[in-house]
This record gives sequence, C-alpha cells and structure tokens, in this order.
Amino acid sequence: MFAECHAGTGNALPPVMALATCFATTLERRRPLRVDAMIPTPLFSSTHAITIDAPPEQVWPWIAQMGAGRAGWYSWDAIDNGGVPSASRVAPDLQMVVPGDIMPSVPGATDAFVVFAVEPPRDLVLTVPDGHGGHAVAWEHALFPLDGNRTRLIVRARASSRWLDLARAKPPSGHRRLFIERAYSALAKLPEPLLIGIGGFGHRLMEARHLRGIQRRTTTSGHAAIAERWRRSLLGSGILGAVLYVAMTLFVGLRWDGYSIVSGVPSELSAIGAPTRQLWMWLGGVYAVLMVGFGWIVWRSAPPNRNLHVVGALLMAHTVFGQFWPPMHQRAVLAAGGGTLTDTLHLVWAALTGIFFMFIVGFGAAALGRRFRVYSLATIVVVLACGAVTATYASQLQADLPTPGVGVWERISIAAFMAWIVILAIALLRVPHAAAADRRSTLGPRP
Repeated sequence: MFAECHAGTGNALPPVMALATCFATTLERRRPLRVDAMIPTPLFSSTHAITIDAPPEQVWPWIAQMGAGRAGWYSWDAIDNGGVPSASRVAPDLQMVVPGDIMPSVPGATDAFVVFAVEPPRDLVLTVPDGHGGHAVAWEHALFPLDGNRTRLIVRARASSRWLDLARAKPPSGHRRLFIERAYSALAKLPEPLLIGIGGFGHRLMEARHLRGIQRRTTTSGHAAIAERWRRSLLGSGILGAVLYVAMTLFVGLRWDGYSIVSGVPSELSAIGAPTRQLWMWLGGVYAVLMVGFGWIVWRSAPPNRNLHVVGALLMAHTVFGQFWPPMHQRAVLAAGGGTLTDTLHLVWAALTGIFFMFIVGFGAAALGRRFRVYSLATIVVVLACGAVTATYASQLQADLPTPGVGVWERISIAAFMAWIVILAIALLRVPHAAAADRRSTLGPRP
C-alpha cells in the first residue's frame, strides 16, 4: 500500500514527524519520469509522494496556479511566498499554463521556475535554466489516477552541479536576497556530503508541506463543493415547498364536488370528514419535509448573520407546529352546533401561525438588504390586509352562509407568504454562503 502523508488526518503526528511522512515507495523512486532525462547525473535527487482523495482533474488546478506572486507554493509562505498566504481557492485566470511560462520560485523572480513541459491534468515539469542550454534544477509533478477517484501525486526534484554555480553567484546590483536565497547560497558553500544531508532534510520539510498543502486544498474544495450542492438543493426545497403549498390550495379542491376556491377557505380541504382530507394531509407531509430542510439550511448556513439564524429556526418551528394543526369541522356541522374543542384550537393555531409569520418575515427583513426589507414590509401589509378581510367572513362561515371571495383573499395571503419564501431562497442562492448576506445583500445595499 502507498505510504500516506498523515498530517491533517485523524492520525495526528508530532510536527516534525508529520513534515517528513510524504515518503515515496521504492517503486515510485525508481519509476522513470521526464526529469530523469533532463538531469541524468544529478548532484541531488529526491522523490516524494502523497495520495489525494480526489481525481487528477480536481487536483490539477491547484498545481497549474502555483508560483510566488500567483497562488503560492502551499508551503512555508514566509520563506517562499514573501509572507503572503498561499491561495485557498482555485483562480480561473491562472489555469492556462504553456511551456515557457514563469512560475516564480520567489517573489519577483523572472527566470525560474520556467515551465518546461505541461500535460494537463497529468504532468507539469519546471526547470531552472543553467544559462548554458541545460538545467540547473528540474522539478516534476506527476499525477497518477488510482481506484476510487483518487490520485497519487509524485513529485521529483533533481539538481545538477550547475545549481552550485548559480547559488554561489553574487546577486545583481541592487538586488536584495530573500532568506531562502541566502540559505541556498550558504548551503552551496558547504562540503558536498554536508550539503546533500542538510539540503535534503530542508527540502523534505518544504516538499512535505507543499504536498500536504495541495492535498488539503484539493480535498477541502471537494468537500466544500459537495456541501454547496447540498446547500443549493435544500434552498431549492424551499422554493419547491412554497410552490407545492400554493398548488395544494388551488388544485386539491378539484377532488371535492361543490367546493369552490373562490368561496371556500383552504382549511376546509383538511376538515374532519372532508373528501380531500387524506390527500391534503399526505401532500402536507411532503411540504413539511421540504420546508424543514429549507429552514435547516437557512439556520445552518446563517452564522454570523444572527437574524437569518433566527429565520431558519422559526421556519422549522413554524412547519413542525403546523403539522399538529387541529382540524375544523365542515360548515354544516358548525352551523348545526356540532363544533368541538378542535374547532377552537383550530382558531388558536391560526392566531399563533400569524405570529410565527410576523417574526419570520420581520427577522428576514432585518437579515438582508434595504430592498428585501421593503419587500418584506410590503408582504406583511398584504398578508395582514388579506387576513383582516378574511376575518370578516367568520360569522357567515360558522352559519354555513355564502362567503363569496373569502377563498380569494386567503389564497392571496398564503401566496404572498410563499412568494416571500421563494424570494428569500433565491437571494440566498445568489451568494456562495448564506453568511455573506450579513455583509451584503443580493437584493440591495444596506442604507
């Protein structure tokens, strides 16, 4: 089995040991790579490897954008990237790599590393020209696919004796050497056995961190992509749930002869003894699952936006609470005096649901930008106005008298709230993370 680089996994190792665990196997060290022919008799050669739980196509973008002043080297940034943290995201504008391009070894470098060969997403060969048509250093990143959508990344570095001349040479006038350049210059002055021993150890530390940096970023980005897909799916469930509920109020009544969406309220569709009760309850269960999922992802992805966090919690509570809504009796039963406690509790549930609505939309208005706030206030006005009109029909409904238009007003109220859910979901879908809504709204800037 391939040796693994354990840092960053559950098998925690002491820092120094962790830095030195990206060992290549014997077969990998003997495996022919392109750099072998570039420097056939190296002064120094090393091969390291790491297994990454992602396919080569997912690993390659992190390799293509390497370089000081680009995405960094994912190693000790204070040493090889001027103290600038290496990138934690793939940069689309750095993905096009062709032979002759420069991936600066240190900030400001214009002659190394030079891209010698590139074969996306399998191979990248970098070189430091020796000034005589050859190579002072050759450095290769070779990606080999493994079963299970994994990659074995093998990195081989070879340095010729010409590297010593470059390291010992005086810097150009006015050039201030960086720490790593001074370290190389000092190493080049050591006796060869000592040079190889100290240089090899230092290279192993840098290379191990480099490999682990690629591994960590690749797998983290993969997990993040999966999490983002789940987030978008669950936000989409809010849209689907809202559309489903509006459709329930409009079409379930078609299965009840004599019921009119114009003069009948949606609560009658789930009334005791109603022919549509079973269908309504079944679809209501589907709606609840969708809306709980939506509320959970709003709650889960909201921090540090506390208002949005509250919205998510209230959405889940509102949905679960609604599943225990006591049913009303049909109009004829109420008119005959057959109402019971369940009818009273039905009205209590309606009042508490209205309070839930006010808090959900209110906190939502505070969570996002000015335009969404205005839209939320308009939604509250519409729902309250429609609710007030609907309430005027209460006595007629209890007496089983005609109630023309009551179904229209209540459905407008429901549709307004469901539309608000849809707009909230769309707003959150338009940003990478819901937490970003605390800093800027996709529907308008904060005043």
